[in-house]
Amino acid sequence: MQEYELELHPEKTKIVYCRNYQRKEEYENISFDFLSYSFQPGKMRDKFGRGNKTFMVYSPAMSNKALERINQPAYSSSTRSTPADIFLILQSYAF
Repeated sequence: MQEYELELHPEKTKIVYCRNYQRKEEYENISFDFLSYSFQPGKMRDKFGRGNKTFMVYSPAMSNKALERINQPAYSSSTRSTPADIFLILQSYAF
């Protein structure tokens, strides 16, 4: 990484155990957020018709932080907004 002049942030960098149906050990870090997605273990039903089985898989889902941001009201109904205000609010939702 030094060849490309990249550095890891010591507080943000961690090793995560990707737990699934084959790897069942318990570790401290089993999930992480990246680009508004939360990667974490979860259950999935067998899609191949082999009974009513569920498997532990490691898959992405929208992160709680992203869901909170989406569910915030665009503007308060108690004040009047100008088109410029609405434009600034909509810009804040762009990723």
